Amino acid sequence: MLTILETLPDGLLELDADALHTKLSGPTLIHIPGRRQQPLFVSVLLHGNETTGWHAVRSLLSNYADKSLPRSFS
Repeated sequence: MLTILETLPDGLLELDADALHTKLSGPTLIHIPGRRQQPLFVSVLLHGNETTGWHAVRSLLSNYADKSLPRSFS
């Protein structure tokens, strides 16, 4: 079953891909509001051994930790 969240769980961005199961119970869609409402949709970890996308998302969202995203992000 898909879990839908409106915020990032605390500590999620500090986790490597192989530890996400400690914060997420399975497939998860996370909506993060930004200045532009139309969201950019990004999918990561479709194949569990391809973690580069997760590293890129972690880096991007970490850069905006104290400010709003320019565009909503799902």
